[in-house]
Formats: sequence, C-alpha cells, structure tokens
Amino acid sequence: MLGCKGEIRAGATVAACVALPAHPATVLSHSEPRGEPAVSNGLALCSLHHAAFDRHILGIRPDLVVEIRSDILEEEDGPMLIHGLQSFQDHRILIPRSPIHHPNRDFLAERYELFRKAS
Repeated sequence: MLGCKGEIRAGATVAACVALPAHPATVLSHSEPRGEPAVSNGLALCSLHHAAFDRHILGIRPDLVVEIRSDILEEEDGPMLIHGLQSFQDHRILIPRSPIHHPNRDFLAERYELFRKAS
C-alpha cells in the first residue's frame, strides 16, 4: 500500500494519499459542476504525481488502485521514471480510517474514465 505516514488529519482538504510530501489535488476539477472544494473531492499527491494526475498520465481507479498510462510504462528513461511513476503501477492508495474522509468513488470513476480516454 502506498501513502502517507499516519493519517490525513480530520478537516484536511484531502482524502487520500499517494506519496510524500503531499499537497491537495482535486479529483474533479473545480470547473466541473460537481468539482466542489470538499474532502471527498480531494487527494494528497506529491507535485510529480499531481502533475501526472492532471495530465492523465496517472489514474486512480474507483477501487483506489493506481494505474500509469501504458505508453509511460513502456518508456525507458532512467531511475526517476522507474521509481517516480512506473513503480506505482497497481499499488493501492492509502486512505484515512474514517469513511467521511474517503475520496468519493463516483468522482474517482468519472476521473478514471477521462484517464482511460486519454490513454
């Protein structure tokens, strides 16, 4: 399981974590009708994973498993690519214990569809 040490604190603006250091990223963009600034619409992603998530290089399935776009998995470009992205393939993200702080699975499904279409 990937994730932050400990738990995301209650009241934080993020619901789940992929890697440290982490900062908030939205599952659904604020420009989307349901893209509200809520814990259930947030993830804690390091800057690399946030950029990859925004560019549909990294996707998170509704079952909380990370997928990396197939062309990125096939790329050969050194240790940063291997350890920074490719090694996260098929790992489950860490979520807080309290269900009220979990990412919305419907939001993840909607975002994952965008990732699949971009692949």
